Amino acid sequence: MLEAIKLQQREIKVLVAQGTKIRRIGLQGGLKENGNIDIVGIADNAEKVFYYTKKLNPDIVIIDLIYMDKEGIETIYILKELNSDVKVVVFSSGRDKNEVISALGAGANAYCLTNINSDLLAQIINTVYLGACWYDPSVANVIMSYFPKPKKISVIDDDFTIPLSAREKEVLKLIVQGKNNAAIAKELIVSVHTAKAHVCNILHKMNVEDRVQAAVKAINCNMV
Repeated sequence: MLEAIKLQQREIKVLVAQGTKIRRIGLQGGLKENGNIDIVGIADNAEKVFYYTKKLNPDIVIIDLIYMDKEGIETIYILKELNSDVKVVVFSSGRDKNEVISALGAGANAYCLTNINSDLLAQIINTVYLGACWYDPSVANVIMSYFPKPKKISVIDDDFTIPLSAREKEVLKLIVQGKNNAAIAKELIVSVHTAKAHVCNILHKMNVEDRVQAAVKAINCNMV
């Protein structure tokens, strides 16, 4: 009850990152009807998102993964590096399992579908602001299916597989070779941030804590 009263008294600063003008206008109009939500900035590309995040210090950033100009998952990683306290609400189609898992692994606090209505979005913003997470019910099965069923620890199954993308398999090979993020970025001709994002996704998918464990598991399971 006390938290709800405090929430009503304080405006939540929201930055909207959306690459399509008509959707930006729709989001802005819908959220303005909620008294405690203050839209402090509108960004139509990733660089503006980073700039406004540093300048305006928003509580929450709403990112539409479909319509942003830079890889959306990488944008989340960079945002969290700029401000570890900022909360990220993601919009997406929800059809891509890897995107759902990668977004959550990158630090997204909420995962919404693009057809969400403004009233529900306002509730989600308030929920996330208080420190909770929110995921659209339609992706719940995707999240649960990601966690592997218990296996016998003492036996390595010949059919043991981890759902890595083709690029993540390339990165895993370089991890096994002992290359750091900078070396991986140079090898694959991508940014260091992108390399770091791939490494984080790999560690998460392989359920290991660091690169050494990933390399050992990859070798033991004949993944490389």
